Amino acid sequence: TEVLGFLPRGSIRLGGIDAPPPARRVRFMGVNQRHHSLALCPAPPVDEPGLVHLMMEAETLDAVGQALDRVAKLGFSISSTLG
Repeated sequence: TEVLGFLPRGSIRLGGIDAPPPARRVRFMGVNQRHHSLALCPAPPVDEPGLVHLMMEAETLDAVGQALDRVAKLGFSISSTLG
């Protein structure tokens, strides 16, 4: 994270403070004024790697639409989209 300039911005414990061990902790990292740009959390083994959440900034709404079009063209599934 140092190479990319990420700084620690805090963490939360999944399940709350009373969660039984082994509690999972989400660690937040940031590179700008936003609270975080990256969150890291251990996850149980799954069949394929995955991504839970992604936030991007775009200059225009058209650029957002073009990005969504590319994602669809490449065959990725999206569980939630705009709106």
